[in-house]
Parts: sequence; structure tokens; C-alpha cells
Amino acid sequence: MGEYAYLLYEKQQRVAVVTLNRPERRNALGREMRRDLMAAFQEAEADEDVRAVVVTGAGDIWSAGADMTPPAGREATNTVEEWLMVKRQLFLDQLWVRNMSKPTISAVNGYCLGAAFEWCLNMDMIIAAESARFGGPELHHGSIQLTRLPFYVGFQMAKKMYLTGDMITGREAERIGLVMECVPDDQLMEVALKLAGRISKNSPQAIMFNKWMIDSVADSMGWMNALSQGVLWDSVCHSVMHQPHTETAELFKIQKEKGVKAFIKARE
Repeated sequence: MGEYAYLLYEKQQRVAVVTLNRPERRNALGREMRRDLMAAFQEAEADEDVRAVVVTGAGDIWSAGADMTPPAGREATNTVEEWLMVKRQLFLDQLWVRNMSKPTISAVNGYCLGAAFEWCLNMDMIIAAESARFGGPELHHGSIQLTRLPFYVGFQMAKKMYLTGDMITGREAERIGLVMECVPDDQLMEVALKLAGRISKNSPQAIMFNKWMIDSVADSMGWMNALSQGVLWDSVCHSVMHQPHTETAELFKIQKEKGVKAFIKARE
């Protein structure tokens, strides 16, 4: 098994368990974490003994979202063209994960926000702990998310979540169909691993073709077209919100001069 700096990877019989492991940064999805995550998915896909993947977070949080710390030695990304390159690569990475032959199960403990929420929605199945909190708080600094959410909860609820930036609980996520099941925190991994175990008892070919069949139905309903449009709108939005005439420009000035904590305080 590969060695990873920002996550843990272990096999439990025919199930690969991937744990986001940067609790001191609230498991924030920085570039290095995403690189490790993709490598772990690729390792699981290449391993003939693995038939399902469970993803969770270390500590009491799945992930608070994107790492808001500006990368050292690199200029900020501001133009539409630059953001298109960033967002297109992110889209391609998540598409690769969705197209895996092995089903992925997200076991969400604690916060799952912003960019982490996008990754979570890219998994085949989501199980939430009662402590789980889902949402897109980046609305508060003028940002945007991709367009998977309406396929899960409908257009009105998606607009409510994305236009308020409010978080919802694991129980509410279960009620509106965002997650498959909400369970007590101390049962989360047990339930996720039992589900992955039941899946892994079946033929890998049967698992693969049934998974791809269902994904193809989603594509026929407009899934891929929606995500492609999301990449464009995401890139335009990120470019515009950094321009000096916008209300959010002052927030990014605070982030640059005073750091992430001051940025989040001002944003709220």
C-alpha cells in the first residue's frame, strides 16, 4: 500500500478505508490532500482484492472544505482562463472517481462543507452521522458550488441551501434525500463497513456493470451537461468575486493581510 502524507489508507478484507487525516487543519482539502486522495482512489481501483471504498475523516470532522491558506510562493488565480484550468482539472478528477468500477461510500462525521461537500456528492452513497453538517458557506464570500445538489434534493431545496449558505444536519439531510441514512456517531463506521462488506461479496463484474448502468441513467438525465455548465459558472464566479468593484474584494484583502481566521470572521 502507498504511503500518504495527508490521509490514511487501509484494507479491511475487500474494502479500502480512506481517512482524511489532517485534523489540525480540519481536514481541509488543499492541493496536497487532493493529490493524496486521487492516488488512494487509483490504488483502490488497481487492487483486484478491493471491491468497495469507504471515505471518512479523522477526528470529529469529515472536512471543512477547501484550504483557504494562500499557497506560498504562488500568485492568486484571478482570470477566467486561470480558473477554468483549475476547475476543469477538479472536475476531471471527480469524474474519474465517479467512473471507478468500485463503489465509493462516504461516511460523514461532523462538518462536510464547501469543496468537501462537492467531493462527498461525487461518491456513490453517503451515510451521515448525527453530528454531520452539510452546506456551502462559501456563498458568504461570493463563491459558488458545482451543480450536483439539485439531482439529490430538488431545485427548491438546492436553492435554499446555496442562496442562504445555511448548513443542515445529518437528520435533515436524510429527510430530504441528500444522504442514504443517518446513524448515531458511534455506529457510523460500523454501518458503512457493513454496507461495503455486503457489496464486496458480489461479483466484481456485476458490481461494475450495475454501477455504470445507474451512472449512465444519471447522464441521460443531464448530469454530465449540468456539471460541464457548473465548471463554466464556477470559473466565471471565482474570477468576478476577486475584482476590486465587488463587495467581496474587501474580504480577500483581509485574508491576504490578516489571515484565514480574520477572513472567516469578517465573512460571517
